[in-house]
Amino acid sequence: MKLSVATNFDNALLERVAGLPVTEVYGKLPRDFVGGGRAGYSSGTVDGAGLEAHVRLAHRHGIKFNYLLNSVCMGNREWTRQGLHEIRRLLDFVSALGVDAVTVSTPYIAELVRRHYPKLAVKIGIFANIDTPTRARFWEDLGAETLVLESFSINRRLSQLSAIRAAVSCRLQLIANFSCLPNCPMQIYHM
Repeated sequence: MKLSVATNFDNALLERVAGLPVTEVYGKLPRDFVGGGRAGYSSGTVDGAGLEAHVRLAHRHGIKFNYLLNSVCMGNREWTRQGLHEIRRLLDFVSALGVDAVTVSTPYIAELVRRHYPKLAVKIGIFANIDTPTRARFWEDLGAETLVLESFSINRRLSQLSAIRAAVSCRLQLIANFSCLPNCPMQIYHM
């Protein structure tokens, strides 16, 4: 088993998980142009320099860093010239820090990363709601290397998981510790 663990940017966390089957930590700045699925307060008070130091320390421990760009709505700002400039500026920044992967939830950002940042691995986040072989193939065809499956409803549906596994060759990831009940009617609100 390989684990992907959320970071709070406390460097002691990296010391504690070193040597465990943790292959990556993930996180983001409290605020950036794209946004994401984690509330800003959960990232602590990290700034760009703190992010850079954390990425370097993770790498020293053999742990990859995955930067979250998994917002599902940017208010259509991504379609403007200024929006594209801001997204590219953020991607330039995280790429220069040596971030290993980005998690995205929109096709536009997935394509942008694939086209302009070939060294960044592309993970598709849970907010893309990948729960069928068709959805999984769509994202793999866009160049995704890992798909985080919509764990709320299919983690226990082994036939559906098997069908998705048979449909794609990229890596699949499940979230094992989500706080919602299976098929929670408030799932979208909880995100």
